[in-house]
Amino acid sequence: MKICIYTKRLNKYLDEGITNVAYELIKRLARDHEVLAIYSVGDANKEDYIVKMPVNAFFISLKLRKLIKRFQPDVILYIPRASATLLNFWRIRLLKQYSGAQKAIMLVLQPHEFNFLSKRLAWLMKPDLILTTSRKIYQDLVDMNCQTKFIPIGVDLQKFVPVTQSRKAELRKKYGFNDRDFIVLHVGHINRNRNIELLKQIRESGSQVLIVGSSSTPQDNVLLSELEANKIKVITNYMMNIEEIYQLSDCYVFPVKHENACISPPLSVLEAMACNLPVISTRFNGLIDLFPEEGEGLFYCDTSKEFVAKVKYLRENREKISITTRKMVEPYSWERCIIEINKFFQF
Repeated sequence: MKICIYTKRLNKYLDEGITNVAYELIKRLARDHEVLAIYSVGDANKEDYIVKMPVNAFFISLKLRKLIKRFQPDVILYIPRASATLLNFWRIRLLKQYSGAQKAIMLVLQPHEFNFLSKRLAWLMKPDLILTTSRKIYQDLVDMNCQTKFIPIGVDLQKFVPVTQSRKAELRKKYGFNDRDFIVLHVGHINRNRNIELLKQIRESGSQVLIVGSSSTPQDNVLLSELEANKIKVITNYMMNIEEIYQLSDCYVFPVKHENACISPPLSVLEAMACNLPVISTRFNGLIDLFPEEGEGLFYCDTSKEFVAKVKYLRENREKISITTRKMVEPYSWERCIIEINKFFQF
């Protein structure tokens, strides 16, 4: 099958959720299909089937049309940077017209609020199928009479794995951390809409907090200074072996509340669970669809006080608690995800 995939941004440095998902899908679908992947911003690894082509916001481009039409895809897969906006409905409609493909599919990773007029216009331009990674997004689009399917995104279970205590000690030495510290990790953008100021309270309660920020997105330098002033270790350069940072940590904290501050479900939470870390999180979109109930090392919190108390509980009882988050996330491997996505390409 010939699949044309369009996404706005691709980078060789994979430290942002939508880019990670897009790159994984492109790479894995190319193993079984003839793929043409097009992007317009960034600097992706050079592959024969990945093409950079800058386009305007409305995708009105003779060059883009010629490129896609020459490929003659059976399926168009569009992975937008944001959600199922009215503009993105227009874009996928145009991509299908350019290609003459039999099916156009859009993968939506974040929610969007439509007003009455935009709902009517979006319905007129809807693609053949919208794949969503959150039940909330799914229901919103079903209510607009869009053909929609829920599909969890995957996690790389070969890369993100638990390690022995001796390996953990080696990694701490490698990155300059003390064996005695209880390290609380967060991975993601350094922006206030992610509620990461809460990590200052966790640091004050006696844990060592480590944040790995995205090197490919703008950061709030004022917030960064505040975090560092509170003796929080912040890494802002790209981490090639990010799995090692999860593996040297004791706990992963995801305090994000704003539904557009991260993709659904948060990829970093799945990666932490794949490394069998205990996870303390808000009840974020997509995450609660995969794991409705807490337990086995996954804890849900609503307030700052609950987060601080749960970290303290884990720090003081780490030897007594059975953590099996790896087992919980194993059904959501990229291999299984690709099997499910392939089903939607059938005619």
